[in-house]
Amino acid sequence: MTLDIFQACERGDTHVVRTILDGAPSLVHAPDASNRPLLTQVLQKGNVEIVREVRARNADPRGAQAVAAPNEQSAEACAIVREACW
Repeated sequence: MTLDIFQACERGDTHVVRTILDGAPSLVHAPDASNRPLLTQVLQKGNVEIVREVRARNADPRGAQAVAAPNEQSAEACAIVREACW
């Protein structure tokens, strides 16, 4: 199931991400194959809706913010996480 959450995030499928997290809330803290937290992957993709969903489920923004460098695609998503750290 962990792989499914990362695949859903990769595809930008907010509905599937929400459904998976409803069934297994602890996956919000699951690391990917490279040991990066879910929020880091979501930030790098720049999907604002999924960033909000994962943050609403208490994903820790500190580690993700340190790893994910804002770019044109992810600037808004990174701003959401940066605000959560303050």
